Formats: sequence, structure tokens, C-alpha cells
Amino acid sequence: MIKSTHLVAIGAAVFLFFCLFLLPAASVLNFVNMPAGFTHNGAAGSLWSMRLNNVAFRGTPVGNVYWSPNVGIIFGALSGTVRIEGPTLNASFDVSDGPGLIVENLQATAQLRGRMASQEFSGGVRVVNAAATFDRRSLCLSASGELRTNAFEDMFAALGMARNAVTAPLVCRDGFLTVDFVRPFSGGTLEASAQLRHANGVALSVLLRFENEAAIPEQIIGWLESNGFSASEEGWQTTSRLTF
Repeated sequence: MIKSTHLVAIGAAVFLFFCLFLLPAASVLNFVNMPAGFTHNGAAGSLWSMRLNNVAFRGTPVGNVYWSPNVGIIFGALSGTVRIEGPTLNASFDVSDGPGLIVENLQATAQLRGRMASQEFSGGVRVVNAAATFDRRSLCLSASGELRTNAFEDMFAALGMARNAVTAPLVCRDGFLTVDFVRPFSGGTLEASAQLRHANGVALSVLLRFENEAAIPEQIIGWLESNGFSASEEGWQTTSRLTF
């Protein structure tokens, strides 16, 4: 038979458990150090089901962020599931606190837009089965997964290439989440690199290497110059900034 003192202790533990998880989200955040670069406009819900409003990461708008922790948070383990709903970004992933921030099972879709010289361009992006680890300064340490985008279709068409979507792996370089891809075309090779540069959005660099510079058609040179490409020893290159 359970003693009455044991019943009281069990009841008190259950009461404290529910009090903990029903704490208002705004009160919880008073005891949390947000990762570097994150800002928000208030919170709603409780520790067990929290919403952060109008989140931004180093100046880049993200949207509303929903947080559902795992039971392990009772023992001080920061882990749970995050869902993001924004006007141009939707994502879900599992997050945990290790040496830094560990992101797993990332699925995301986004709409990117940018400008190359006077030409505007945009495209959809999808990230599948991705994972990444960041240190306390939000610098990328390791990454895996795959990104798919159609943002380069107009460029491909101008170079006489098929308007196919690009699929490339996610990696870390210089502390930033990076995507690199190489696409051959008739008479040369297109090399592109995109890095998530926090406050600067996505930094895109494109290099076109032609096998025979003297044989580049005039219409291609005109397109390159109108889109901000400049000739160098390596080829024709340009940089741009993409935002969500």
C-alpha cells in the first residue's frame, strides 16, 4: 500500500511538471540566451508549445517560428522540433544543443530573388534530408543533404543550355553553409557557388570558363555584360546577393 506521504510527493512532482511545461513562453525566454544573430517580436504559448513572432536572423526575415521540445528538456537537454512559416520560407527540422547547435532532418522550401546588374531573377529552392552543425557563433562546422533550385534556368537558356533545375550537396566553407555546382555547356563550363552569409543574405558568385574566348558569340558577350559579368584571367565572373 502506498503511504500518504508518497502520494503527496507524487502529486507535487506531477504538479511541478505541469507548471514547468505550462510556463508562459515570454517568461521562459527570460532565462534563455538566444543564439547570436537571432531577434524576434515577442512570444506566445508555453514552454511545451511556443511561437516566436517575426523572427529574423542577422537582419534576414525568417517568419514565425514554432517550437515543440522533447521530454529530455526536463533534464536540461535542449532538443525538440522547430517549424518555420514565413512568406517566402517554410521549413521543419529537429534541433539539439551539443558543442554548438545541431540541426537534423531539415526539410525546407524557399523563394529566392536577386539581381544581376539591371536584370532581376528569382527561383524556388528545396532542401531535402539536410543536417548541419553550428558553433556558438553560428558558424557552420559540418553539413549534409541536398539542395534543388530552378533559379538559374534563364542563365542556362541564354547560354544555350537546357533549362534544367540544379541539384547540389550542402557543405560548409569558411564558416558558412555553402552550395557549389558545375555545369558544362557548349564551349565552356559554368561554375557557381552560393553561401548563406547571414545579414548579407545568400552571396552568389558565378564564373563562366570558355574554351575559346575569341569564339564567344557577340550576343553572348552582350548578355554577359548586361548581367554584370566582367572578363578576367579565369573567365567571365559576377557576384550577386539573393534574399528570401
